[in-house]
Amino acid sequence: MEFKTSFNNILSTFRFELKRSTFEWKIVVAIAFAIIILVVTFFKVNAGESEFEMRSYFARMLSATVMGTSVAAVALASDLVSSEFEKGTGLILFTKPISKNQIFSGKFLAAYVLTTLVSLMSFAIVICIAEFNLNYLPETVWTLLGLLILYNFAVVGVCTFFSSICPKGLISAAVSLFVLLMLGMMLSQVIHDNWGDPWYILNYASNSIRYVAEGVIEGVALVPNHVVSSAVFAIYGTFSTLFAAILFHLRKCN
Repeated sequence: MEFKTSFNNILSTFRFELKRSTFEWKIVVAIAFAIIILVVTFFKVNAGESEFEMRSYFARMLSATVMGTSVAAVALASDLVSSEFEKGTGLILFTKPISKNQIFSGKFLAAYVLTTLVSLMSFAIVICIAEFNLNYLPETVWTLLGLLILYNFAVVGVCTFFSSICPKGLISAAVSLFVLLMLGMMLSQVIHDNWGDPWYILNYASNSIRYVAEGVIEGVALVPNHVVSSAVFAIYGTFSTLFAAILFHLRKCN
């Protein structure tokens, strides 16, 4: 009976967050940015006729999908925790017969599911472009899909973590964007130049999606191993989400 009550509470929070993301236009913003990034990449990248050129084209379109996923995660998860405290809704919500763990679980699942849907939409568009425009589809398509889903888990976890430590959603969004799209890239280059393979940097690990699509030999300079990258995605997602849940549980409404 207790399990059923907990499940219903999580499900109720999950449904509420889905509706909130729709009414506040967050899902629309996430989809719009993902499509814009794809469209810009589509017109900037030229598709050749050789297999190498088609692989490169497909890989660069997938890189746009990864970037779109990062932006979608920021739009959907960067205020996941902070919103309850910033808007004061936690003052009412936390008095109801539902635990903070159940609230957090429902909110996180909603953000992850929506981010994954945006990511899958973007991935499907890239597949359709490759299939109908180039008549080309790599054999590694299922590996790429698995990597992308794991990457979703990592970026939603990271955005949720920053939401748990930032006082406002806009600050969390700015920090998340900087870390996911800029800081990681800079750290990867600095660490590679001075200390070796930066396999533990999320931004670097995300490049494995592009290189698997492109068929680049793993293990050479700045080419991450996709198996190691899968583990990195899982670790980032698990620990950032765990820390965010703990901070959400400890945080008090003013």
